[in-house]
Amino acid sequence: KKWELRLEALNENRQEAKRLLDKAERVRKARDEVTAILKEDPNFKIKEYLQEVMGQLGIFQNVVSENVVVTGQDENYSETVATYQISGITMRQLAEFLNEIDENQRVFTKELDITKSKRSPRAIDVSIIIATLMPKETA
Repeated sequence: KKWELRLEALNENRQEAKRLLDKAERVRKARDEVTAILKEDPNFKIKEYLQEVMGQLGIFQNVVSENVVVTGQDENYSETVATYQISGITMRQLAEFLNEIDENQRVFTKELDITKSKRSPRAIDVSIIIATLMPKETA
């Protein structure tokens, strides 16, 4: 009985080690993908990119406030976070904006808050936080 219990414990430990190795492999692959994306455009600037997209969609003039902050993420990457308050846009404009952001692998939406506009009927006010990763050397 004692040996059976030890074998069970040993098998559980082996399975846990396999799970950890599999997870480490997935993390390594994800890190390699991120590094490859970052190397494609090492001079990427999130503020300029978002201003260009908003200008193309005709919502740049609706921006009430913007703020771009660089935060420490880990030893290899820093995260650049852009916060925008956009007032008086339509749901269609927002959907097109989110679609443009979604198509770019370099940026991702962290937070989105939509409220009915108090100034314009049939319009919405949006608070959005968009982020990108940058290599630590260039941040």
